[in-house]
Amino acid sequence: MLTATLLIAALPLFLPHESWASDQLGEFLLRTKMAQPLFPSSRPYQISQLVDCVQTSTPRDRTASVLKERVKKYLEGLDGFGASVRVRSDSTLRAFVSPYYTGERDRVRVFMEVMVKMGESNEYPNRSWEDVVASDYVRASLQTELEGFGLLLGRESLKWGPSPFSPLLLSGSSPPFDMAYAHYRGHRFQVSTFFTALDARGDTSRYLTGHRVECMPLSGLFLGMSEIVLHGGHRAFPDLYYLNPLVVFYPREWNVGRPKANILWAMDASYFGHGWGAYGELMIDDYPYEATEKNEAPKLGLVLGVRVVDLLRSGEYVVLEYARVNRWCYGHTLAWQRYAYLGYSIGHPLGNDFDRVLLSATEHVCDFLDLEVSAHYTRKGEGRTDDPYPEGEFPDDYFLSGVVEERRGAGLGARYVTGSLWTVELGGGWDTMRDYRHVSGNSHSQPFIYLRLEKLFE
Repeated sequence: MLTATLLIAALPLFLPHESWASDQLGEFLLRTKMAQPLFPSSRPYQISQLVDCVQTSTPRDRTASVLKERVKKYLEGLDGFGASVRVRSDSTLRAFVSPYYTGERDRVRVFMEVMVKMGESNEYPNRSWEDVVASDYVRASLQTELEGFGLLLGRESLKWGPSPFSPLLLSGSSPPFDMAYAHYRGHRFQVSTFFTALDARGDTSRYLTGHRVECMPLSGLFLGMSEIVLHGGHRAFPDLYYLNPLVVFYPREWNVGRPKANILWAMDASYFGHGWGAYGELMIDDYPYEATEKNEAPKLGLVLGVRVVDLLRSGEYVVLEYARVNRWCYGHTLAWQRYAYLGYSIGHPLGNDFDRVLLSATEHVCDFLDLEVSAHYTRKGEGRTDDPYPEGEFPDDYFLSGVVEERRGAGLGARYVTGSLWTVELGGGWDTMRDYRHVSGNSHSQPFIYLRLEKLFE
């Protein structure tokens, strides 16, 4: 326990949700008996909770012991300087270089990460110099914690929901927020809240506030509920009501009686059993109480998934997920209220009017090498999150509207982990598209390859 305490004191408060160590936690929870709960659907994880969970969990098999040792060594090296390099080629070639630093002084921790992108793509950051180089801070925060309470001030990315790929309410795929984020964990419950200012639209100020409550009523069962509101107005200050983490946001909108805020809810559940698990998320953007002349249907999103270990042989981990978001989700009658930040969806990266089946299978070949196979089938209608609401009736095609683009893809990859110093990921695959870019009869296919290197400097 002394080792864990000393380790926590030297680390940043939150582990970035993009980290491979964060991704492997879902499998780890299926292979162990938890002594200290870790709420897996709120990311980034508070590292003190992650260390408590890993140190006190009892592995059920050898693979769990391997994962436990990997995460432990990685966390031991996550202090001081590090860097990662990502290269991806599909329709374009681009590279991302991200040096970072973590440090601690007087119980206040600093986490800074800069991203430099070389090459053209629509990924953030997208404002390039000479159409070649773009850069921005992706993390820059001060962090502290005391007795289960954590506070982050600065730039960070949030991911709320049980999907290991893309949750619906906060997917973590938008540019990071400049925010105040607070977080408290009790024995069987956890609460989180944040506030950030989004990009303005002319003279219209935009703010985003959210809160989340989670509980563990039974061992391995996690229930969560989240509420997020996008609010603001013409040169408006933040509405103080929405800054109160103890109140439900919707009564404010109802009592004011005018559509000045975009409120979204999500309910989710995750179960981690002995060797298998399941999860689901229901997002409610809007639900009409009664039939109207506008033919307005519920604006809903759904994620369902299952996790299984050792399905055919020891050391395997399989995830199968279905995701669906109806047309008009994330939208609003007011253009500035649409659920986006700097032009990127805050919700699912595919936006709305789509569904997707995704399969991922990992085999731990040995203590330091993983092989991964993935496949997906995606259908995307013509609906977009920035589509204006119709002035008259809503059309009947509330799902997969217009010419539907179909995508099929498969990939193969490998991860090499060598202690706490190096991580190497390499892979590639092939995507085929029918009715590409929503043009009937237009077919397209392309390969893709990627490489990621991460180095921690002791």
